[in-house]
Amino acid sequence: MKRKFYFLLLTMAALIAWLLVATLKGTPPELFEFRLTRLTAAFFVGGALALAGSLTQSIFRNALATPDTLGVSGGAALGAVVAILYGAGHLEWSLPFGAFAGAMLTFLLVSVIGKFGKDGALELLLAGVIAGTSISGILLYLVSQANVEELAGFSWWMLGDLSCVDPDGVVAVAAVAFATLVVARIFANDLNAMVFGDEGAALLGVAVPRVRFWLLAASTLLVALSVSICGIIGFIGLVVPHIMRKISGSNMRYLPSLSFVCGGLFLMGCDRLGRWLEPVRQLPPGVLTSILGGVVFLAVLYRKGGRSI
Repeated sequence: MKRKFYFLLLTMAALIAWLLVATLKGTPPELFEFRLTRLTAAFFVGGALALAGSLTQSIFRNALATPDTLGVSGGAALGAVVAILYGAGHLEWSLPFGAFAGAMLTFLLVSVIGKFGKDGALELLLAGVIAGTSISGILLYLVSQANVEELAGFSWWMLGDLSCVDPDGVVAVAAVAFATLVVARIFANDLNAMVFGDEGAALLGVAVPRVRFWLLAASTLLVALSVSICGIIGFIGLVVPHIMRKISGSNMRYLPSLSFVCGGLFLMGCDRLGRWLEPVRQLPPGVLTSILGGVVFLAVLYRKGGRSI
């Protein structure tokens, strides 16, 4: 497994280096810093979303479970809409703070609704679905109250855009991502034991509520920071960990790191493709991640023999 792990890491590192050279080669000096920041943001945001997805899927033992399922992205969107609609959108850091606060408050709300740490993972997942549905309704109401200018700005943010990311925000995402990788490595054996279910893991000595809380909190923080600096970029946390699990297996000693690197590579590739398809307007990568992510996910889940999902 170690040989496969290092081989996959080296392969993805080579592809990332190729993307960097292909994108930055021949760049005018006045655009070099902008493009480098955008590429760095794409790598760390994509990696953070994939890392959060791999942890959430492992905790819930469900390939369809992501922080999005818990309503975190919806909560971030709600916080951003409130910041835009109620006059704070012009203030520095108001939009990122609104998105971050909305995501974290949603996580806390879901934890309370789901009787966090007492009744297991199913109740928490159901609470996330309920919260996400409620937030969608609130979002629709708030958007209906927006004027044309506010609606245009919010719609672009919802597409997932890397053109205006703040370097300080990228540093924050990178720092939390590396810290989460360390935490995931510490809890790797516990996560591997949780494949037997909450009761089975508890019999093996795993403090299931504690592990679930800290790893879900770290995943929520990653998603909240990512959404706060570039908007909602979907499907990465769902597709990338699933693909890496198919390729490398489910050992949580390796899966979080592989998902992180592959997620960064995937978003960098989508950003590059979007600028190639729309060189003037630069198609937001969030649009492509949704389209390509859905296609790839269907392809991965398609079973042999022509059977449907």
